[in-house]
Amino acid sequence: KELFGEDAERIWSGEMLAVEARNAQVQDTIVMLNESTDTSIDEKLHMYRDILRETYEGSPEEYILEQNELLSKVFFSMDSVQEELKQMSPEQRQAEIDRIRGEMGFTGNQIESMARRDADNQRRWDIGLEYMEERGRIVREFQGHEQEERLKALRERYFLDEAGTIELEEKDGFFRFERPRIYGRN
Repeated sequence: KELFGEDAERIWSGEMLAVEARNAQVQDTIVMLNESTDTSIDEKLHMYRDILRETYEGSPEEYILEQNELLSKVFFSMDSVQEELKQMSPEQRQAEIDRIRGEMGFTGNQIESMARRDADNQRRWDIGLEYMEERGRIVREFQGHEQEERLKALRERYFLDEAGTIELEEKDGFFRFERPRIYGRN
């Protein structure tokens, strides 16, 4: 706009429309895959990768194809993918996540590093869910000052140095272990 003024939109409108059309095509496919219950994770992954390649190869947005982290986050965020991953044993699930990451272009070292992060996340979720169970019991059985003291002790037992952060979150009505578990992401 600095160079061409008001004519910039007219000059570049074709390209802007093409970008919008490409993005809409990808979004439509993601919505379809997100809702798909009759295709396997592998089929979803291939359709996802195919639409990305078909849409962005040779386009000004081709750099998107190199954004493995972002593209895998989008894939793992699909409800239909999460439903399939939830049905697997922890070992099967991690093997599938590792395989998907490999097909998304991550190196062996990156996959190993992410698998370690996944294991840490799983431990945190296990601890968090156990905490929430005990927290619920305390909230049901105690009130007032005694409830607060017991909750404080419980947070310190489960979260050590993070207990204060968890307390602040809870005071704001945010319970991190009530939000959705997204395998491959959190």
